Amino acid sequence: QAVQDRLLKSIGRIHNYSDFENTFVWAREAGFDNINVDLIYAIPNESIKTLKSDLDKIISLNVNHISTYSLMIEPNTVLSINGTLPISDSLDKKMYDVICTALKKEGYIHYEVSNFAKEGFYSKHNSAYWLNDNYYGFGLGASGYIDNLRYTNTKNLSLYLKGNYISQKEVLTKDDEITYALILGFRFIKGIDIEKFKERYNVDLLTNEKVKKLLRNKKLVLNNGSISINKKY
Repeated sequence: QAVQDRLLKSIGRIHNYSDFENTFVWAREAGFDNINVDLIYAIPNESIKTLKSDLDKIISLNVNHISTYSLMIEPNTVLSINGTLPISDSLDKKMYDVICTALKKEGYIHYEVSNFAKEGFYSKHNSAYWLNDNYYGFGLGASGYIDNLRYTNTKNLSLYLKGNYISQKEVLTKDDEITYALILGFRFIKGIDIEKFKERYNVDLLTNEKVKKLLRNKKLVLNNGSISINKKY
């Protein structure tokens, strides 16, 4: 999640970079040939120089997939209680651009807003979310999406063991499903396949007035049968 031990400590992690590196090597030696690394950036007191150095270390490991996440300081977390403030949007954007440039240069494909992969190593698991496909959620606090039902399991172990699994349900209308499909689909760099979207939801995005307006002002881009968000945005 970070290479610098001081940054790991600042976000409350109990491991250091050496722990990660050893585990990574052991996993490779054990035969795991498809490994993902998560990197948190935009950590307070992190510089562009530090980020570039961290990226160099990660790239040197020749991992198959890299997920990068800008630090979000959520209410009621230790960081929030301690008064930690997020970095500026402009610095956050610069860091994102540094990550995109460095990883593309090393042959990683930027296929989703936060994700980069070597050819053939896109995340099948996460792609199911972004394609708005169905998935089961097992265990405490897990979420699932089956047919038109989104649900969240209880976080109470006693209730779960008694078979009272689900704590929240959301039954989606067709409009809800389409909204989710747009929100999630636009996370893909290549965007949303117009024909596949039409087959699944019986909606032609090219006739949608909001989409047409966004295409006109170039916030959305039409390319090879897909609509995507302009990289500028």
